[in-house]
Amino acid sequence: MRLFRRSVLAAVVMAVVVCLAAAANAAAGDLDQSYGNGGVIKFDERGGTRGIGAVELLPSGQILAVVSGTQNSGRAYSLLTRLDATGAVDSSFAQSGFATLPVPRARIFKIVRYEDGRLLLFGSYEMTDESAAAVLIALKADGSVETTFGNQGVAGAPPPQAHDRPQDVAVTRDGWIFVAMRGYQPGGFRILRFTADGHRDTSFGTNGVLSSPWPGADARIGALRALRGGGFVAVGDVGAAAGRSYLAVADYNSDGTLNTAFDGNGQARYALTQSGDYGEGVLELPSGDLLFSVDSPVAGSLREDTYLLRTHADGSRRSSFGSNGQVRVGTADIEHGAVGVARLASTLVVTRSSAQGPLISAIDLLDIDSGLPITSFGSAGERVLPDEAVGILGFDTQSRMYDSGLQDAPFAPYDVIERRLLN
Repeated sequence: MRLFRRSVLAAVVMAVVVCLAAAANAAAGDLDQSYGNGGVIKFDERGGTRGIGAVELLPSGQILAVVSGTQNSGRAYSLLTRLDATGAVDSSFAQSGFATLPVPRARIFKIVRYEDGRLLLFGSYEMTDESAAAVLIALKADGSVETTFGNQGVAGAPPPQAHDRPQDVAVTRDGWIFVAMRGYQPGGFRILRFTADGHRDTSFGTNGVLSSPWPGADARIGALRALRGGGFVAVGDVGAAAGRSYLAVADYNSDGTLNTAFDGNGQARYALTQSGDYGEGVLELPSGDLLFSVDSPVAGSLREDTYLLRTHADGSRRSSFGSNGQVRVGTADIEHGAVGVARLASTLVVTRSSAQGPLISAIDLLDIDSGLPITSFGSAGERVLPDEAVGILGFDTQSRMYDSGLQDAPFAPYDVIERRLLN
């Protein structure tokens, strides 16, 4: 195993190079040449490494990343590694920088870090071609398994409906763990709840499943976000008889009841475009406002436009943001794009990317109050990144931006983590 870990280490992290070019000469959005290899850490398939799953940025600039794959023997493995602020593997973490995860075949796509450093890993375990169980893994700050959580550090739940898959997780300030399940036939927002120590709460909703119906056709949940007040918000889309989709938002108290202070009944439906709107994510801003990221397909095209909708805490649109609370982001054509949004002081940073067809990404900077592009960045507030499809992770204490995703290569794309300078 030690030799295997060394081979993974060699495959995962390229040699760290320090560039002599002065940072003062770099333009905003350029790669930080002092990080990894020219601002990039590449993960490839040599040594059996398949690539990375969930990635979490720590305020110090350290990175937690799940690395998974199959050994030559056919045995699956899943490891959590920690990179230091230079991009090198932190050998002080776990065993020489790697912690072995107890469910090697689980697909981990989110890491939640508690204030005391403990970690909650969230993902899925395939049940059928169309369904998957939810998986939760608890680790201590040093990477060892938190055996008091669930069953020896692992908790899970089967899909409530035949076509359900786990979509997102949120941990509220009182310790409840909420899991969103996304599916169809039937539609609706389906949410599970676990206690802080990893036990399924079967008293939640009906037989442990909270199902929030919507008027109209199928509703699908896209993301969860824990709120500072103790509740959480779910965002997704809901259909209608006219055959289009609307942005759907539900605001919950921590006990699963709808927060009726939000739009009168805890649920709201928004139309941003004529072609359909799909909720992808949500941020809670310092003011208490909510910021929703929305994809909207362009009729007769593979392109999807990205919109931001900003509302007051009660669900009403903030009219001073863009046009009646909404803005269209950027001008670059992105086909079937993925969207990431993060806040840096008074700036919203949006990444849009596509891995279908030629890889392409765009970084857009907008003013948090007006929604207008920050035109001093790139070209009219946007930088296009050809040959890569990356999404934002966040910022370190020096306001450097981190992203992860795919970078094109001659035979197959690499999984990458990058650091960029925004100042």
